[in-house]
Parts: sequence; structure tokens; C-alpha cells
Amino acid sequence: MTWGSQRWQRQFARRSSPLLVDLDDDPDDELRKLRESLNQKLPPQRDATYFDEGACHVPFADPYCPSVRPVAIATAQEQGWVPASSGTLVVIEGPRFSSRAESQWFAAQGWTLVGMTGHPEAVLARELALCYTPLALVTDLDAGVEEGEGVTQAEVFEVFAANIKRLRDLVAQTIAALPAEREEDLCAHALDGLPVPFDLP
Repeated sequence: MTWGSQRWQRQFARRSSPLLVDLDDDPDDELRKLRESLNQKLPPQRDATYFDEGACHVPFADPYCPSVRPVAIATAQEQGWVPASSGTLVVIEGPRFSSRAESQWFAAQGWTLVGMTGHPEAVLARELALCYTPLALVTDLDAGVEEGEGVTQAEVFEVFAANIKRLRDLVAQTIAALPAEREEDLCAHALDGLPVPFDLP
């Protein structure tokens, strides 16, 4: 199991259109081309802001709540999980899984977790000054390295089904372990000094 942190997962790689790369000739050159293509600004498919007009530039250097994360990690350890203490999350635009070229590129960059959620969820939570910490269950090795090793939906759903009760218990116990009063952290002050066009509770 892996977790969000105030210091990690600072890079969210997002794409909105498929890219096919043949790695048979020169893998290094093809990975370079893939990197250049992925670094292009492509239009997102999901809205990443609540603001229809103007701009609200919330701080996002550390995407996840620094107050909730340690509580979640401690709770997970108490329940027998082995949470990862660091890493980088790559968010892809689903519902498709990664291509092998993408998977190899993510690994070459040192990124550790690939998923389809986390962005824009983390951004939207920050715009509402909400605490947000993801609980991510590792289900597979993405596209793998060798041909024929790509993951299937059935394999992912099987892992989820085997762990769903443990995950629900973890979420419930983490919520129960949170302090009664909200911490004065970066989430609570995300909108300080910013014009918000709607009322927040």
C-alpha cells in the first residue's frame, strides 16, 4: 500500500490522447520521443477547477494533507498493512491502462505508482480548503516489461475484491483516529488571501 505525502507525489503526469511507440529499433531514442510528446501540454478531459471565471491559484507544491497522512500511516501499520513512506504518483487519463512504452518511461523517471485518480481530486479538494489524503492499493505492475505482461481489468478487480473489506476498515479507523479539531495546516489556509466566488462552510 502506498500513501500521499506533503513532500512527495509532486509530479502529476497527465495525458488525454493515446500515443503508440515502437521500441524495437532504438529504445533510448523512442523513450526520448515519448518523453517529449508527454511533456507537451495536452487538453485535460476532466475539469480541474471550480472556478468558471477568473483564477484561483491555490498552493499545490505539497498536494496531500500533512495532518491526515501520519494518522493514516499509523492506522495502517496497526492493522497490519505495510505503507510505503515515499514515492511519486503518476496520474494517467483512463479508462485505459498504460502502454508498455509509457510504463517503461514512468519507471525510468523514478516514479513509483501509476493510477487514474488523484488528479483532479487533490486539486479540487485544495480549492475547497479540504484535507485530502489518498489510500492507494497496489494491484499490479502496470504494463510490465516483456510483451504479453500487460495487466487486465479482471486482474485488478480480483485484487480489489480480496482487499475491499480491509480497505473499508482502514478508512473507517483512520477517520475515527483523526483529532476532533482540525489542524491549522496548509489545507486549512489554502484559500487565505484568495477571492472565493462562493461561500464555504
